[in-house]
Amino acid sequence: MFSFEPNPCRTVLHVYPRRDLGRCEVTVCDVVGRPVAEANRAEGGIDVDLSDLAPGSYVVVLRTRTRQAARHVVLLR
Repeated sequence: MFSFEPNPCRTVLHVYPRRDLGRCEVTVCDVVGRPVAEANRAEGGIDVDLSDLAPGSYVVVLRTRTRQAARHVVLLR
């Protein structure tokens, strides 16, 4: 449903949803499940700024009207 780079990440995560998904929302959550960053798109890729977050493991969740997918990302400094 989507891919992203880089992983591990240092500042900005580039998320690439499939083109046929249309409008979607990306939420980055900490290991407890709390949202810590969000971004939306109408077309193209999504850049999520993670520079304010502490190093560690996070979950990237992509949501559309009818679907949801999640992937793990590691944030380094």
